[in-house]
Amino acid sequence: MKVINPNNQINEIKLIPRFNDVEAFDLLLINETTKEQTTFFIANYTYEDGILVFDLDFATNEGDKYELKLSILNEVLYRGKIFATAQEPQDFDLTKDLYIYE
Repeated sequence: MKVINPNNQINEIKLIPRFNDVEAFDLLLINETTKEQTTFFIANYTYEDGILVFDLDFATNEGDKYELKLSILNEVLYRGKIFATAQEPQDFDLTKDLYIYE
């Protein structure tokens, strides 16, 4: 699962694709709550020690979850999930700012 910050308009995504000899690719994001699909064409990316790195310019809200799929000509390069939170992933608390009254 990739974690992005909803306070940033542009987030850096790092992943290891199934194939390293790719050119431009399509990125499909599916909101898990609304099932809204958004497709991006990614042509600017780099490789750092076999890790594919690209910037994602996409506005999200706190707690949004997305399915992520990278593909070229119907061949899947990577499939995963994205979670949007401003909390540090190591210190993530599902009940942050949630109060329960009994």
